[in-house]
This record gives sequence, structure tokens and C-alpha cells, in this order.
Amino acid sequence: MEESFHLFCLAIRFSEMRGDKLLLENKNGISKIILNDRVTGNIFSEEFADELLEKFREAQQLENGIIEFSSSDRIYFSRGPDLEYLQSIPKELAIEQLKKISQKLNQFIFELSLTDKLTILSVNGAAFGGGINIFLPCDIRLTTKKTKIYENFRTFGLPLDLSASILLPKYIGPTNTQKLLLDNELLFGDKAYKIGMFHECFPTKKELENRVEEISGWDTKEKESIKISNKLIYKDRREFLEQLKNENDVLLQQFMKSW
Repeated sequence: MEESFHLFCLAIRFSEMRGDKLLLENKNGISKIILNDRVTGNIFSEEFADELLEKFREAQQLENGIIEFSSSDRIYFSRGPDLEYLQSIPKELAIEQLKKISQKLNQFIFELSLTDKLTILSVNGAAFGGGINIFLPCDIRLTTKKTKIYENFRTFGLPLDLSASILLPKYIGPTNTQKLLLDNELLFGDKAYKIGMFHECFPTKKELENRVEEISGWDTKEKESIKISNKLIYKDRREFLEQLKNENDVLLQQFMKSW
């Protein structure tokens, strides 16, 4: 057992040295998927999307009953897609790249909504647009006061994407969803919690981590209660998938217009 744990720790350290965009850690019954691209602030790329899907599928094969998503970056949780870069390259190439990235991320979103594991989102840092939206299907969404949410779609002339147009109205209501776009301003963690984007908000990262540890100690029936109840949101899986596809089609159409 000790030798296996030692080898696991060495693997994590090697991943950090190698600069893997995501890490998968196994700790206290929790599969921790950690966004780890500190160079870019966890910007979405095709490589990032591939690795996210790979790590998530790997985590689902583990015995742990919980999958948690967090970031190792002290400033950014995720900057989302690099829209400034996409708008600086030839139009055909930009559309092709955005199409590939968004399709893979939508596949992740759909699989996230289907998993039998209890999923936790732990945000402590800035999250832009899709950088937060792809994790909206998580069963439990936690944040800190330090967090800054920026649904910056108006800036780029784009519609809500990556499940936001589907799930944000469910969580915070249509009016608050529209207000995020109208205001086009940073939303701090405590305010995001108050309007319903997160279930709980903590003063510090340590307190958030303590809460995750507390949840990991719940009885199986308690975890299942949360998971099964949340699955009722996605009663019609086919409809949710169609909504994701429609949302993505609208995004690509508008991107071509605004490019």
C-alpha cells in the first residue's frame, strides 16, 4: 500500500514538472481533477479539451464515489476559450478550431451530466465564460469570496455557450442570466452565490477544502440522495443533448458574423 501511494505521488510530481494541463489525484475517496495549465491560466484549447475528457473518463473508472474539479492556479480557475486569439487568425482556421474545441467540450458536458459519481466544482479564482460554464452540471458547486466570474460574451458579440443558456436560467433565473450579459461586469463569489450560481461560498480556500472533505465523509445514501435529485434536472437526456448542439450551432454562426 505504501509503495503504491509513493509511486502515485511520484507520478503527480512528474506531471507537474512535465507541465500537464490537467492532473488527476486520488485522495480520501475523491478523484480530484485539477486544471493545471498555469502558463495560460487554463485557457481552453483542443489539447486541453482532449485531456479533460481523458481525465474525466479515467476518474469514472476509479472506485471513488466523488469527482472534484478545481484549479492549481492562484489567480485563474479558467480563462475559457481564447477568443482574442481566434479572432486574430484567418477566419476559416478560427472557425474550424472553435468548432473542434466546442464539440469536444460539449461532449464532456454531456458525459458530466450522465455520470453516476457525485460531482463537485470548487472555484477559487477568476473564471471567464466557458471556463465556468462547462462545469455547471456539477451536483455541488462551491466557491470562495475571492472568485471572480465574468460572462464576457457581450464583449465579443457572442451568445451564452457550453451549457450556460440551458443551465444558468435554471439556477439563477432568466432575468439574472440576462443581467449577467447586460452588466458585462465581474461577479464576485459571494454575489454569484447569492443569486444561485453556487450552493455555498467560503471566506477562504481552506474552508472550501474542509467542506469538500466533510462531503466526502457523507454516507453513501446521502451522496445518492443529492445525485439522484440532481439527475431529475436532466430527465430528458436527448433533449439536453439537442439543446447543447443547438447552442453550439448558434455560437458558430454568431462567431462567423462577429469575426
